[in-house]
Amino acid sequence: MIKFKFTLLVFICIITSDVVIFSVEASNQNNNETNNSNEQTDSQVDKYGYLQPVKDIGIPIITLLAGIISAKYIVGSWQKTKEISDIRKAILETYTNSFKNYITLMDTFVAKLVMEFAKLTNNKPSNKTALSGLLPWGFTFKDLNEYSKEIHKYLKDDNLKDFTNKVYEKNEIEEKFTSLRDANKESYIDFEHEKLNVFRKMNERKFKDDFYQTRNKLMGLIANLGQYYEDSTNLCGEFNAMWEYMMACYILVNKILDSVNEQKFIESVNEYNISVEFLFDMMVNYERKLIDRKINLTHSKFVNRN
Repeated sequence: MIKFKFTLLVFICIITSDVVIFSVEASNQNNNETNNSNEQTDSQVDKYGYLQPVKDIGIPIITLLAGIISAKYIVGSWQKTKEISDIRKAILETYTNSFKNYITLMDTFVAKLVMEFAKLTNNKPSNKTALSGLLPWGFTFKDLNEYSKEIHKYLKDDNLKDFTNKVYEKNEIEEKFTSLRDANKESYIDFEHEKLNVFRKMNERKFKDDFYQTRNKLMGLIANLGQYYEDSTNLCGEFNAMWEYMMACYILVNKILDSVNEQKFIESVNEYNISVEFLFDMMVNYERKLIDRKINLTHSKFVNRN
């Protein structure tokens, strides 16, 4: 379309005038329109027709080159963005396999162990510990009362409806939560050492095998952090701290398995629950950093774990 408009303009000029005036600078074109002597001089420069073929060939070439350069820049930018996205996705996946799965594995194991001693009755003795107070953070239901007052805040403007499309009112939602809390609040823990021995025989070996076999995936994460993240030194240092904290939590799990009576069992589980909640906080915070921190494709330094 641009070439067609340019050709049409030249054709009109040839019809309406014996002389076609071309100039490189826009300011000279304005002077040529008001100065007849300059028109004659400029027309002599191109009386042999040298400038016309150059313009006919040059403009399309310049347009083509500009298009090629722009396309190359756009494609290159898109490829870089995609490559960074793929790298970040792979690192987050490795982070899940090499660290988050450890925490999930421990929490699930402890929850399963605690449930072995659960008494689901409506007559909790005064000297027994409530089941909701001993289950790990990822499995407990002790916060039902608090969530009954907050869930409407999370729903915001999205109404919660039943299968008939009837909207649940705020007080109805709160009642659902509190009634379920009341239905289970009498459940408690009744420790038996023989049950613990049976549980260990059936579950301990697999748990420890699963825990140790994913250790090799850790080195891949450390290598990727050092190669791609600009803030890799701090990221690696923080991860090392989380890893050691996680290993200390793993020792607490083994202390739970070595409980000799109900008091020791409850103390060890409580100690684990308090510690692992902080571990979950660190884990989530670190994941946000892996998502937000800048990745540099030219960054290639490697940081070894001490």
